[in-house]
Amino acid sequence: DRLAKDKLVLFLALLLINACWSPYSGLKHDSRLYALQVLDHIEDGRYANDLYLRYGSQDRYSIFSWVVTPIAELLGIGTTFFVLYLLCNALFLWSLLRLVFALVQPRRLAVVAMLYLAVTPIAFGGLRVFHVNENFLTPRIISIALVLLACERLLHRRFGIALLCLIAALLFHPIMAFCGLLVWIGAVAVERLSMRQIAWTAGLAALAVGGILLNPAVGIRIFGEMDAEWNSIVHDSNFCLFPMEWMTVDWLWIGIAFFIALATCLADHLPESTRRVVGLVAGVAVVGTLFGLIAPQLPYALLFQGQPYRALWLLQLMAVPLGFMLIEQLWNRGETASHLRGDPGARYSGHDRSGRQSAVSVGD
Repeated sequence: DRLAKDKLVLFLALLLINACWSPYSGLKHDSRLYALQVLDHIEDGRYANDLYLRYGSQDRYSIFSWVVTPIAELLGIGTTFFVLYLLCNALFLWSLLRLVFALVQPRRLAVVAMLYLAVTPIAFGGLRVFHVNENFLTPRIISIALVLLACERLLHRRFGIALLCLIAALLFHPIMAFCGLLVWIGAVAVERLSMRQIAWTAGLAALAVGGILLNPAVGIRIFGEMDAEWNSIVHDSNFCLFPMEWMTVDWLWIGIAFFIALATCLADHLPESTRRVVGLVAGVAVVGTLFGLIAPQLPYALLFQGQPYRALWLLQLMAVPLGFMLIEQLWNRGETASHLRGDPGARYSGHDRSGRQSAVSVGD
């Protein structure tokens, strides 16, 4: 209760718990790749012929290196990545706190969900390669934080501020932020258009996309070509990008996240804005999963490189606090049912054994 009343104290507690449970791990995982990009900028293209920088770098799609390079020139790569991780992780936890408090009632339940999220990586997709709460620096962490802020603003119908957050997120990591942009578009459409207009727009968009994908000449011109040999090399080196290779337990967790989202959308007692945003997040995740399944089977480079299955991260993250809320509701219903079975007289008299008036009566 004390933490629920003071967001600043809760935020500091989350920072402390996160630092103790999952301390900064240095240059590991994808952090090494982004460090190489920054180092190449510092040394004026010295590593430009490295295979990663020459053929596989995301540098052209992100402002991360452009922002980090001047700082790294002053502090060095190691210190810069550590300091920026602290700042970006703080922004992530603060954004998460705001979103969870906007989603979950009562407050003490939101605190429990936040404490859990602070110490849990939250894997998304398959094979536990990518996590939402990572303990190393990449542009993913700041992009995720800004998308969470945008979702919190959408819950309050602040579409302009949400869009600004999403634009910044797209500049740092467009793949992670694109699902947030689709949710924003859906929220604006629901706010401004009738259901008939939305249905027509969605139907025409589906026909257009389907027509492009079924016409290789047009699709390759838009998305570029990925031939069978390239596809096979990617599969052998990084098969987590192929959802058909994911394990059963991965799909189980994804299914649970969709179930929680559906239960949230059907809950009449929740605000309309909450059910709307959660429904849009789940809808975007469905589309991302479907495209993630078919993209490896098609000869289109950008469609595959965009890794549409990553739209699952927002759903699988939001499913955690929503799941806590769902469990709490089921628990309360079970207690109510147990109370009624244990004291039938209370149901009809409106009083419990102690003589106090009960909340459940014939009038209710």
